[in-house]
Amino acid sequence: TCRRARRLTVRLGVARVFRVCALLLALDYLLGAYLGVFSSTEWSFWFTTVFHLVLCAAIVVRASAVDVTSHASITAYYMLVWKLFYIEYIALPFFVR
Repeated sequence: TCRRARRLTVRLGVARVFRVCALLLALDYLLGAYLGVFSSTEWSFWFTTVFHLVLCAAIVVRASAVDVTSHASITAYYMLVWKLFYIEYIALPFFVR
Protein backbone atom coordinates (compact mmCIF):
# COMPACT_ATOMS: atom_id res chain seq x y z
CA THR A 1 0.00 0.00 0.00
CA CYS A 2 2.94 2.38 0.49
CA ARG A 3 3.78 2.24 -3.20
CA ARG A 4 0.23 3.17 -4.14
CA ALA A 5 0.35 6.19 -1.86
CA ARG A 6 3.32 7.63 -3.75
CA ARG A 7 1.77 10.11 -6.12
CA LEU A 8 3.47 11.80 -9.04
CA THR A 9 3.81 15.08 -7.15
CA VAL A 10 5.47 13.29 -4.26
CA ARG A 11 7.95 11.51 -6.51
CA LEU A 12 8.72 14.39 -8.90
CA GLY A 13 7.89 17.43 -6.81
CA VAL A 14 5.08 19.94 -7.08
CA ALA A 15 7.11 22.45 -9.13
CA ARG A 16 8.14 19.92 -11.77
CA VAL A 17 4.63 18.48 -12.15
CA PHE A 18 3.20 22.01 -12.40
CA ARG A 19 5.70 22.96 -15.13
CA VAL A 20 4.95 19.80 -17.10
CA CYS A 21 1.19 20.44 -16.91
CA ALA A 22 1.60 24.10 -17.93
CA LEU A 23 3.78 22.97 -20.83
CA LEU A 24 1.13 20.49 -21.95
CA LEU A 25 -1.52 23.22 -21.84
CA ALA A 26 0.73 25.55 -23.86
CA LEU A 27 1.35 22.80 -26.41
CA ASP A 28 -2.39 22.28 -26.68
CA TYR A 29 -2.91 25.95 -27.54
CA LEU A 30 0.00 25.85 -29.99
CA LEU A 31 -1.68 22.91 -31.70
CA GLY A 32 -4.88 24.96 -31.92
CA ALA A 33 -2.90 27.78 -33.55
CA TYR A 34 -1.35 25.32 -35.99
CA LEU A 35 -4.76 23.90 -36.91
CA GLY A 36 -5.81 27.42 -37.86
CA VAL A 37 -3.57 27.00 -40.91
CA PHE A 38 -6.12 24.57 -42.32
CA SER A 39 -9.05 26.99 -42.06
CA SER A 40 -11.06 27.41 -45.24
CA THR A 41 -11.31 31.19 -44.96
CA GLU A 42 -8.66 33.81 -44.37
CA TRP A 43 -10.49 35.49 -41.49
CA SER A 44 -10.89 32.13 -39.73
CA PHE A 45 -7.20 31.39 -40.28
CA TRP A 46 -6.22 34.66 -38.58
CA PHE A 47 -8.82 34.41 -35.84
CA THR A 48 -7.97 30.82 -34.93
CA THR A 49 -4.22 31.30 -35.08
CA VAL A 50 -4.04 34.60 -33.18
CA PHE A 51 -6.69 33.52 -30.67
CA HIS A 52 -4.79 30.39 -29.69
CA LEU A 53 -1.43 32.16 -29.59
CA VAL A 54 -2.86 34.75 -27.19
CA LEU A 55 -4.28 32.01 -24.96
CA CYS A 56 -0.94 30.17 -25.09
CA ALA A 57 0.86 33.34 -24.04
CA ALA A 58 -1.58 33.77 -21.14
CA ILE A 59 -0.85 30.22 -19.96
CA VAL A 60 2.92 30.67 -20.18
CA VAL A 61 3.08 34.15 -18.64
CA ARG A 62 0.81 33.27 -15.74
CA ALA A 63 2.57 29.93 -15.17
CA SER A 64 5.90 31.72 -14.81
CA ALA A 65 4.41 33.87 -12.04
CA VAL A 66 2.90 31.01 -10.00
CA ASP A 67 4.39 30.33 -6.59
CA VAL A 68 3.93 26.56 -6.20
CA THR A 69 4.24 26.86 -2.42
CA SER A 70 1.20 29.15 -2.28
CA HIS A 71 -2.23 27.55 -2.41
CA ALA A 72 -3.77 30.89 -3.44
CA SER A 73 -1.35 31.26 -6.35
CA ILE A 74 -2.05 27.76 -7.64
CA THR A 75 -5.80 28.29 -7.23
CA ALA A 76 -5.65 31.55 -9.20
CA TYR A 77 -3.84 29.77 -12.03
CA TYR A 78 -6.36 26.93 -11.94
CA MET A 79 -9.18 29.46 -12.23
CA LEU A 80 -7.42 31.05 -15.22
CA VAL A 81 -7.35 27.66 -16.93
CA TRP A 82 -11.11 27.32 -16.42
CA LYS A 83 -11.74 30.84 -17.76
CA LEU A 84 -9.72 30.03 -20.88
CA PHE A 85 -11.67 26.80 -21.22
CA TYR A 86 -14.96 28.72 -21.27
CA ILE A 87 -13.56 31.39 -23.61
CA GLU A 88 -12.64 28.58 -25.99
CA TYR A 89 -16.26 27.42 -26.02
CA ILE A 90 -17.49 30.95 -26.73
CA ALA A 91 -15.07 31.24 -29.66
CA LEU A 92 -15.84 27.78 -31.03
CA PRO A 93 -18.39 28.94 -33.65
CA PHE A 94 -15.70 31.12 -35.25
CA PHE A 95 -13.36 28.23 -35.97
CA VAL A 96 -14.14 27.30 -39.57
CA ARG A 97 -12.52 24.38 -41.34
